[in-house]
Amino acid sequence: MAATRAEKADKLRAAHDNLGAALETKSKGDPVALTATGYELAEVAVQSTTPPDKILNLAVTAGDNDGSVDASCDPEAKTSTYEWQINVVKLRQRQDKGIEKPG
Repeated sequence: MAATRAEKADKLRAAHDNLGAALETKSKGDPVALTATGYELAEVAVQSTTPPDKILNLAVTAGDNDGSVDASCDPEAKTSTYEWQINVVKLRQRQDKGIEKPG
C-alpha cells in the first residue's frame, strides 16, 4: 500500500511539473500571464530603471597572448555582466620628432 501511495504521489508531481512547463511555454515566460494562472512565481526578474554607476578603478594591461588585453574594474552593484569594446589605433613613428602619433 505504501508503494502504491508513493507511485501515485510521483505521478502527481510529474503531472504538476508538466502542467507548469506547459503554462510557461504557453505564456512565453511572461510573468503577468504566469501570475494569472494562479501559481505564485518563485522569483520575478526586476529590471533596473536607473543605469549602473560609473565604472571605477578600470585597469587594462597587456594580456598573456599576443594581441590580447586583460581588463578589470571594481564590481558595480547594479551590474551582473559587462560587455567590453575596444578600438585599436595603429601608431606610427614620426621621423622628425621621434614620437608616435595615430596613423
